[in-house]
Amino acid sequence: MRKLFITLAIILGAIVIALFIARATGMLLMYKCPTGANEPTIKLGSTIFVSNTVTPKRFDFVCYKGESPVPGGDTVVYGKANKVYRLCGLPDDVVEIKQGDLYINNNPVDGGLTLRNEYRLHISEYNKVEAIITLDESMSAAVFRDSGVLMIDKQFLTANNIKATRFIYPVAEVDITVKKIFKQPWNADNFGPVTVPAGKYFLLGDNRHAAYDSRYEGFADISDYVGTVVWR
Repeated sequence: MRKLFITLAIILGAIVIALFIARATGMLLMYKCPTGANEPTIKLGSTIFVSNTVTPKRFDFVCYKGESPVPGGDTVVYGKANKVYRLCGLPDDVVEIKQGDLYINNNPVDGGLTLRNEYRLHISEYNKVEAIITLDESMSAAVFRDSGVLMIDKQFLTANNIKATRFIYPVAEVDITVKKIFKQPWNADNFGPVTVPAGKYFLLGDNRHAAYDSRYEGFADISDYVGTVVWR
């Protein structure tokens, strides 16, 4: 029995050491998602594992050191923090968003992704959604006298025969944050075309109207890459 305990202690110790080394070197990191910026693909509060041993490919989720709001004070300031978004643009890719849909090198790509967008619904349709699922903060729900607004995915609406109108920012509506970064009169739904520079990534959140991604913070430096999401 004593030998068994010693053997188990050695195995447990080896596991602890291996996990410590994996975390210290970035070979395997664990995070809990604090936002719904990648809903519905990565759920708010879910646990993900990230590894720097993986070479990221287009449409992988990657973790990187990006600009995030820092709590405190009346003025919003930003600082470097680990963030997770989908890698959509690699160096030399031409990125464009037209009427809310993403194009990479002139090819539409959103059709293969499950994304969350903003929809306007008649109050009767909104009530149908409430009867099917529990609305959470990542859906940014708002209810008015005769209508409702939701961040939700088209696949859910189609599967449940929910009638809704997708909201898209008009071309003429300039987002001052986007303009400050890219020096162009663009917004989240009408953006580009722009070529991803060498040494950079273009990253987008799957919850397209609730993600502070490359549209707002600029291209991510490849040198700020932390790792690729290997499990979610």
